[in-house]
Amino acid sequence: MFFYLDNERGEPRADRVRAAKEVCLRCPVRARCLNYALEAHETHGIWGGYTEDERRKLRSRRDVKSSQGSIRRANDDRGLTSSTPTVLAHSTTQ
Repeated sequence: MFFYLDNERGEPRADRVRAAKEVCLRCPVRARCLNYALEAHETHGIWGGYTEDERRKLRSRRDVKSSQGSIRRANDDRGLTSSTPTVLAHSTTQ
């Protein structure tokens, strides 16, 4: 139920995902399961009630927040105030 079958699409996949998420809602280790999947970069299955795509989005938000926190700490170390604008550089290489 937590992992899709090869070529599973449409309503059968949506039904399986819904059923897995319902189990996750009642699970006492849901948060630990999700954290493991995010840190281990699990690319398949439902973990902590989240699909692969949902975890990818969560991970990217976590990475952005982590980067912003690092920049904020670096600015504090240099004596810059939180009101000092910070520019985030984005890599354009692929």
